[in-house]
Amino acid sequence: MTITTIESRTGQGATLNETSTAQVIQFLSQTSNVDVSDTLVALWAESTPVDADNGYAQQARILAAILDRHVNAFTVSDAMEAVGKIWALEHGACVTELYGHPNTDHARDRWLRVEQENLTIAALALGGTR
Repeated sequence: MTITTIESRTGQGATLNETSTAQVIQFLSQTSNVDVSDTLVALWAESTPVDADNGYAQQARILAAILDRHVNAFTVSDAMEAVGKIWALEHGACVTELYGHPNTDHARDRWLRVEQENLTIAALALGGTR
């Protein structure tokens, strides 16, 4: 097994070559009380544009392994999209480009609350804690 680096949203991420998904899941499958919101943020940060194009299927598999149960991949995708929009809003993205509303501080705060609520709802649906 060798470790190589890949480009992720936070810079360099590590990936294991010659490692099967089953091995990764076996490694991660440990029942624990997980704050799903924080875990989703971490998974998003280490994801790539290819992961987004695939509907975040890999992140859904990883989260399922962490939680040691099936998770709804569509809910994971919704959560990851909410995290992405939260990140964009917090880093000054144009509200007009994201939502078609005026690019004001009020609109930014409103959409930030909406996306945080979307993330909370998805995390709770996936079995997270408040």
